[in-house]
Amino acid sequence: MPKICFIGNSDSIHLQRWSRWFVNRGYDVHLITPGKTKIQGVSTNYLKKTKNPMNYFLRIIRTIRILRRLKPQVIIAHYASGTETFAAALSHQHPFIVIAWGSDIAIDPEKSKILKTEVKYVLRKADIVHTGDQFGKERLMQLGCNEQKIFVQPWGVDVEIFEKNIATKKPCKFVILSANRWEPSHHVDVLIKAVPSVVKEKEDTQFILLGGGIQEEELKILSKTLGIEKHINFIGHIDHQEIPQYLFNTDILVDTDIVGNNAGAGIGVINLEAMICGVPILLSEREYLKNRGKSLRNESWYCSLIYQPGDSIDLSKKILELLNDESLRKKISEREKKIAYEIGDWNKNMEKLEKIILNRRWN
Repeated sequence: MPKICFIGNSDSIHLQRWSRWFVNRGYDVHLITPGKTKIQGVSTNYLKKTKNPMNYFLRIIRTIRILRRLKPQVIIAHYASGTETFAAALSHQHPFIVIAWGSDIAIDPEKSKILKTEVKYVLRKADIVHTGDQFGKERLMQLGCNEQKIFVQPWGVDVEIFEKNIATKKPCKFVILSANRWEPSHHVDVLIKAVPSVVKEKEDTQFILLGGGIQEEELKILSKTLGIEKHINFIGHIDHQEIPQYLFNTDILVDTDIVGNNAGAGIGVINLEAMICGVPILLSEREYLKNRGKSLRNESWYCSLIYQPGDSIDLSKKILELLNDESLRKKISEREKKIAYEIGDWNKNMEKLEKIILNRRWN
């Protein structure tokens, strides 16, 4: 089996899942990472990430040197805007596969001209660019990626794990879940500000916040200021294997991310996992969801309600609309599960990607 070198953050559950999948298929898997997590079965090359201005250049040089030493038959780089991904593009080694996550093509290129130039260079040098949906493809093409290089397919969910309904008795009538990181860029405060209006009408409602992050103290103070701390359970970071037990005890999953005008954010793994479990999800409005009707859009993977970005009042209205209409929740749940099973089987999707990679390597 060929030698594969992954590039990305080993602390991410997504990179861990990808790496382990190829290890289990018998590949010789290597990894170049600024992360600290050791992935079983993977030969890892760790890069130090410091505040030293020279660290950026040192990581690029070291990544190129490692690739030249390893001579992998395939490079799979996660996150198109990553420093190590840019280094891999500079190494001129092929096949070079880039896995776009969403914010790396939708948000990061707009942060600076330099970053946009780097991402465009990465996309130009890549042999295959993977994205989760058609909207990601459109964004990649906006960034100058050749359409022929783009492979569109959701990452997928381990269906077997999420088929086992492990619902338990809920602590209250309704449970609202958020899995966004507690960082300014994820706008979790918008959800917290929506809580007072929701619990005023539906007092027996609990909000569970997963994710964790640097805003923990700030968000807890906000909940106290609003007088709704008893309705919010700050759980923080959890292991991925714990996700099903939360989803099966949830009525609505709220995604607080604000994508802006650029497509490319994709479905999101946690959203796909919620769909597999039949949990209605709420997304903020984004360019590719406009003019698709109020709900149950048949032409899109997304079939629930949408709320205005950053608008806690509108979000509270949409949450209440779903909580007050059991029939609507059921319709959304049934359609979500159908779509998720059609497009989101992790193993089947990875096998398709594997075939494309192997064909590109030897044909």
